[in-house]
Parts: sequence; C-alpha cells; structure tokens
Amino acid sequence: LIDSFAKKNLTDEDMVTLSGAHSIGVAHCAFFTNRLYNASSTSPVDPTLDLEYATFLQGQCPSDSNFTDPKVLPMDTITPVVLDNKYYVGLLRKLGLFTSDQALLTSRASMQI
Repeated sequence: LIDSFAKKNLTDEDMVTLSGAHSIGVAHCAFFTNRLYNASSTSPVDPTLDLEYATFLQGQCPSDSNFTDPKVLPMDTITPVVLDNKYYVGLLRKLGLFTSDQALLTSRASMQI
C-alpha cells in the first residue's frame, strides 16, 4: 500500500490521512471475509482483528460471501455515518475492517503518524 501511494507522489502521512475516509461508508462482506475464515494456516481469524468483533462479523458474513451478495457493513463501527477521528480509535481497538486499515498500525512508517 505504501508503494502504491508513493508511485502517486503521496507520502505515508497522506496515506494515513486519506485512509480516514473509511470513517464513512460500507463494505461488502466479500472484501474482508479472508480476515474471518482464511487468515493463515495457523489461525482462521486474522490475529490483528479483535476476536469479539471477528465473531460478530462471522455472524453477519458467511464464509462463502461473494461480490454479488447485497450484505454490507459499516467500515467504522463507532460512528459509521460521521466523518471524524473514530475510525482511527477503532484501529487502536483492532476494529479495522480491511487488512489495509489494520496494517496502518503494523507498518513502522505509518504507526508513528
């Protein structure tokens, strides 16, 4: 992700700031079920995801979700219809819906911002 932003002459700070747009909006289950059922050979659930939140998401999104499934969930669980900093608060609580969201806290470059 950092490389993709850099190719567009955007900085790590730009990436973190623009990721905040995930404070509003929804996502189809198929975009994140890989974190719920197939994270790795040692753990079906992505360890960077809060386990209680993962259990909730599994109840909403079956493992066979596909891109035509109409089910959507908010990208920000704290204030899903408000553009604010709660998206980042959610990341600190391991509530990032996408791998790329939660990666903001595992990337040395972005976690210092």
